Amino acid sequence: MAEDWIDVNKIQDGTDSALCWAAACANALTYTGWNSSDPFDLYDDIKRVKKNEGYGLYRGLIFCFRLLKIRIYYSKYTMVLPTSFLNICGNLEEKHACLLLSIATEGKMPGHALTAYCSFFDETRRQDDIRSLKQFLCVDSDDSDSGNRFTVRTFRLNITYNIKKKRMETDYILNGDRAYIRYAVLLLPEQNPLWPHI
Repeated sequence: MAEDWIDVNKIQDGTDSALCWAAACANALTYTGWNSSDPFDLYDDIKRVKKNEGYGLYRGLIFCFRLLKIRIYYSKYTMVLPTSFLNICGNLEEKHACLLLSIATEGKMPGHALTAYCSFFDETRRQDDIRSLKQFLCVDSDDSDSGNRFTVRTFRLNITYNIKKKRMETDYILNGDRAYIRYAVLLLPEQNPLWPHI
């Protein structure tokens, strides 16, 4: 399904420096079939309505559903807790679902948003072991070449569970430090018989 993955990149002209959440939402909504238009058009529509400032991913998705005039939808929101996080990360590709990741660094702002399309586990560990989650295959709205919005570039986000701090830490450098995952939002496909729309 890699050919379906979407990577909306910022224009990089200073007008959308804080709109990583909007790019991640446009990626997710288009990939999962909720948005039938061009993902860059959706991103530009968000830019026209929202200021260039940070916004939570869960609230961002709800805003986008309203912008698309979709009244009935299903999404699952979860904080990064050992048991619930493992439950939503498996088989993303198989479900044709994606995960929006909110990452941050200790005591520093702003945070950042990534879109994850695939997860990788250490098969030598038990499935319910939080340390079994090793990587996400992600796209990043900040990785475009010289403002080329149409570059789709994936990267592996390496993850280590910090037992002492009870959080997922990554190798993504943000604000000069390694970022950790604050929370995640799972978005399922528009047509998914396994999950009821509410």
